Parts: sequence; structure tokens; C-alpha cells
Amino acid sequence: MKVIFLDIDGVLNHQHTKDRIGGYIGFNPGHIKRFNKIVEAHPDVKIVISSTWRCSFTSGVYEDFAGLVRLLKERGLQGDIVDHTPVKMTYLSRGAEIRMWLDDHPEVKNYILIDDDTEGMKPATGTAYDPETDNYYSVPAEVDLRPRWVQTSWENGLKEAHVARAIKLLEGP
Repeated sequence: MKVIFLDIDGVLNHQHTKDRIGGYIGFNPGHIKRFNKIVEAHPDVKIVISSTWRCSFTSGVYEDFAGLVRLLKERGLQGDIVDHTPVKMTYLSRGAEIRMWLDDHPEVKNYILIDDDTEGMKPATGTAYDPETDNYYSVPAEVDLRPRWVQTSWENGLKEAHVARAIKLLEGP
């Protein structure tokens, strides 16, 4: 299975995006079109939302994760959105959340991250506390995510050069 870990802010929008959803910054139509080029080049790719938007339904813009998926589809995003990275009560870096998801999905043979967030992309050892189970656990850090990372920016969002890199990375193992 091929997976795109998709951030939203700094990827599907940028600091000057005019679209608003419930008073919050929305999506840039050009950025969504660019993202769709990746899906068109790799129609078998699955999308996993790694953005904080996956748990931002409390703001009233959408009611739950399914509502976010509907919103993305209504705005023209193509592709099969299959899941989101874990939502923990304690802070974990974006990279740690992606590693946890990958650990739970050994069927993934190829993946990329499209994200402007730099936290946790290089390996780092650590522990985290899960209040639901009252357990500490090791945060997996043996995988360096940087070679699979298409780094965008909040200033510009997803650009054509990012699209070309993403398409190329999804072609390999």
C-alpha cells in the first residue's frame, strides 16, 4: 500500500489564503488542484490525515473526522482518505504520530509526508504518557522520515516542485 500523510495548513493553504470556513482559514483551490495531480499520477495511493485538522472539529466547522473528509471532498480534494494519525492526550510530534501509525500498518510499502511542520522528522528517542491506559511507552524513532518528506511552507503552501517530488517519491519503494 502507498500512503500520503497529509498536513493541511501550509500545504492545502498558506498564510494569504482568502477562503474562510467558519471564520477560520480554508483551502486554496490552486493548492488542491496541485495535490490532485499527485493522486492522478498514483491513483492507488491512500491518504492519511496527519494535520491537527483531524481533531479540530470542536471549533464547530465540522462535527467529526467524517465531517472533515466531507469538507475536503466538497472542496475538490481527490483520493481515498482512509484514516488519520493517532490523537493522543499528551503531546507527540508530528513525526512520532506518523511513526506510530506506520508501526500499526506494516502493509505500507511506500509513503510520503507532505507537511510544513519540522517536528519529529529526524529520529529522536523518547517516551510518552497515555492517560487513558495510565502507561508510559516508547515513541518509535528508528525511522528517519526526512527522505520521504516533501517539505512545504506556511508562506507558500504546496508548489509545483513539491508535486513533482511527491510523484517521484511514490514511484519508488
